[in-house]
Amino acid sequence: MTKRDMSLRKYQRLMSTFLAAVAMVACGEAPKTFVPSHTDVFTYDTGLSVDAASAIYQADYLFVLDYSSSMQTKKDSLLGRMDRFVDRLGQENNDYRIGFVKGNAHGCAGGTNAGCSKKTVADNFVHTKFLEPGTSSTLLDEILNHVATLGDPNSLPPNTPVMLEAAHSLLSTKGSSFLRSSAQLILVFLSDQDDESNQWINSNRTVDYYKSKFRALKSDPSYISARALVAGVAPGCTLQNQGGLDPDVAGQRIANVALGINGNAAETNVVGCVYDDEATMLEGLARDVQRYTNRFALQQAPMQSTLSVRVGNVSVASESGWRYEPATNEVVFTDAAKPGPSQSLAISYEVAYTLKANAKPDSITVSVGGQTIPRSDSNGWSYIESENRIRFNGSSAPAEGTEIRVNYEAR
Repeated sequence: MTKRDMSLRKYQRLMSTFLAAVAMVACGEAPKTFVPSHTDVFTYDTGLSVDAASAIYQADYLFVLDYSSSMQTKKDSLLGRMDRFVDRLGQENNDYRIGFVKGNAHGCAGGTNAGCSKKTVADNFVHTKFLEPGTSSTLLDEILNHVATLGDPNSLPPNTPVMLEAAHSLLSTKGSSFLRSSAQLILVFLSDQDDESNQWINSNRTVDYYKSKFRALKSDPSYISARALVAGVAPGCTLQNQGGLDPDVAGQRIANVALGINGNAAETNVVGCVYDDEATMLEGLARDVQRYTNRFALQQAPMQSTLSVRVGNVSVASESGWRYEPATNEVVFTDAAKPGPSQSLAISYEVAYTLKANAKPDSITVSVGGQTIPRSDSNGWSYIESENRIRFNGSSAPAEGTEIRVNYEAR
């Protein structure tokens, strides 16, 4: 054998050893990939328990006034009723704002649009003012000053009643400076004429158009209501023609919008008479500010199957009057089943402690309030792998508001 053959064999043996070593590595375990640990933080909360928490005590009143000349004959009656309204406000413990908007446009004679463009009508509202709560005398003076200008013959002839457009225009442009998200909006229309917004502004300004626009101002329908003091609609409120002024016109459009906003055509005390001295609707608006909502937000996402609702200490089944809305995390009652003024409400549930990533079961550790909790199906925590969530068992349930930390490695 030559030296060259010996060298070749030596080289082949070395290569075989090297390849065998490579094969052994290839057949072994693959290198581990670093998996960062996760920490999910929860706050323990198993329910909502309140007494009369559905009451809304804040109110934003918006009065839409008719300043046309025929309102001269109704002014004294309205002054007395506004006096009683403010007096009642002073007796109630409510948080309120009051706004005024003129429901007419200047420079437009009723019945024709000569010299009066639609833009002029839409833009020419005056007497817009927002009042904050003050002393009763100051607030009364402000309100009575506004009402005292109704039917003023020395002003420009404001004979075009566009009441609905006036309220809509104001709330669309200045609503953010007046409306509060936590307050109910109360619209009050006062006029002896019917609304003509569909004639002077746009023919699509139907009753349904304004109802939808006003109701859209609040995400919860219970946060908006309306009243209409008009002529010729309420029982016994006959049309009048006093002092040679323009005759009254039945305010059916205004009344229908008010009824539609309230969502119940059979509801009483929505439509009243603009010149009825004995009417107490305005006084009632100051007294009955409290409204009762049917939506209750939960602090944590619940396991829906564990939701339990009690009203007045009586269990209420979901099919009997409430539902759970996952998108807003709320329990929502039907109008018929919502808690009343003196009823307590208790909503209990098991919190869905769902982890943000799929966990390796053996890597999970749980601490409550800084203290490590053992893994135990009887008195600790357990991991529901099919749902990737933690459940507490026995006496290990944390106290309300306690911070829960779940550490684990993701799969």
